[in-house]
Amino acid sequence: MSEETQKTEEKKDPINQNQDDKKQEKKQKKQQDVTGSAFFQIKIFTKKIDELSVHLKKHPHDFSSKRGLLRAVVRRRKMLDYLKFNQPDEYGRALKEVGLKK
Repeated sequence: MSEETQKTEEKKDPINQNQDDKKQEKKQKKQQDVTGSAFFQIKIFTKKIDELSVHLKKHPHDFSSKRGLLRAVVRRRKMLDYLKFNQPDEYGRALKEVGLKK
């Protein structure tokens, strides 16, 4: 390496380095939320449940959609139980944000 590149590497600003680290942490956190955290899955199941409920009001004899609705309710309940016992603070946050009672 030349002396110039060594000097520029040594002169890295610690403030900018800290900001870069924070950006990386935010990026990883976003990826973690999107890839399947229990909280995010609960939000997805709630949205699906709401959509299927509206659909079933218009089409009461659509039994396959009714089965899908019940399946989504059970899966959301299991995720909520998981959060309740393993991450109680996230459980409370999930209930408030999704708008569920408990």
